[in-house]
Amino acid sequence: MVAPYHSSATIATNGQPLSGSTAEASNNMSVTFDLGYEITKNISVTMTSGIPVKPHVTGEGTAAALGILGKVRYGPAIFAGQYQFPKIGRFRPYAGGGAAYAIIFKNFDGSVKDLKVNNNWGSVVQGGAEYEVNSKYTVFVDFKEVWLAVNAHGVLSDGTDVKARVKLNPSLLTVGIKFHFPFGRSH
Repeated sequence: MVAPYHSSATIATNGQPLSGSTAEASNNMSVTFDLGYEITKNISVTMTSGIPVKPHVTGEGTAAALGILGKVRYGPAIFAGQYQFPKIGRFRPYAGGGAAYAIIFKNFDGSVKDLKVNNNWGSVVQGGAEYEVNSKYTVFVDFKEVWLAVNAHGVLSDGTDVKARVKLNPSLLTVGIKFHFPFGRSH
């Protein structure tokens, strides 16, 4: 999975918004897995997760002088439903949507000390296509647009309290292989 972020942030120090400040999250790559179940011929549900990523968040605008604000190790979990369009030969497109959840495993201080980032829910839409290799294997390309923000707080080196609402909003592109178990069309 490739995860470029469309990040931004609202930053406040000592309870006052820091005018002109924002932040940028570094892009990541990871290995993901999907578990899914086809409820009907055209409706399926999936849970997507993967190896936790560790983006760093860098201050931008008036917060640029702060450099790397911190890093966070988090694991995204995506719960979605899909509508699978009728097959065109061995090719089958699908579209869907659902919820995303950021599970924060560890915070790493940067210019913000005692960094604490909170878990949070977001939303997701997805689209993709599958190509049936045989009755057991399918290859797929999947695109998910995720709207996800987290709240963070900590202290600058001079003792100033800092809070931020960081919008991560990643676009997730995944290419993979799907295995169909004999007891159903799961992946």
